[in-house]
Amino acid sequence: MSQPNTNSKNASFDDNAIPSLLIKDASTNETVAVTNGSGSPSTTPSGSASVPLAKYNATPTTRTEGQFGVLQADTLGNLKETLGTTIAGEDIPNDVLKVEMRNNGTYISTATTTVVKTGAGLLHTIVVQGGTTGTIIGYDNTAASGTILFSFDTTVALATYTFDIAFSNGLTVVTSAATKVTISAR
Repeated sequence: MSQPNTNSKNASFDDNAIPSLLIKDASTNETVAVTNGSGSPSTTPSGSASVPLAKYNATPTTRTEGQFGVLQADTLGNLKETLGTTIAGEDIPNDVLKVEMRNNGTYISTATTTVVKTGAGLLHTIVVQGGTTGTIIGYDNTAASGTILFSFDTTVALATYTFDIAFSNGLTVVTSAATKVTISAR
């Protein structure tokens, strides 16, 4: 049943390891699945009972539990594969896996306490855009207490501070003056 491999595209394919339900088609020299003509496996090959390993069907077949069937191919003979479910992190409406950084911006322009985000997240940047000189303090909390993530004095000059630090409980920012800042976090 095994024959030497003469197909250069499959030079690394070991024909001696072909299971008993696969044979070489005599006319095309392709490896084929042996069936009884209705898609079920057969141990006795008989000419037209052999079908290609991957078959094009305009409408893919539906199988029931325990039923065998050939692999599906597209019109060019490429094997069709799907995950069946989406991967976490996908932009499902647009069918795209997003890998770019997506942050939300929060603008503050007064002396205030602002809860920027509740729950775990990442503080990317703080951009100072002017206003009154003051102090900016950030907490890993949903209140102005607890673990301090950052604390610095600002000038009214434009400056960007990059942090890229994670927080667990939330992000609360306290500004001591009317400093104009944008917090970029997710």
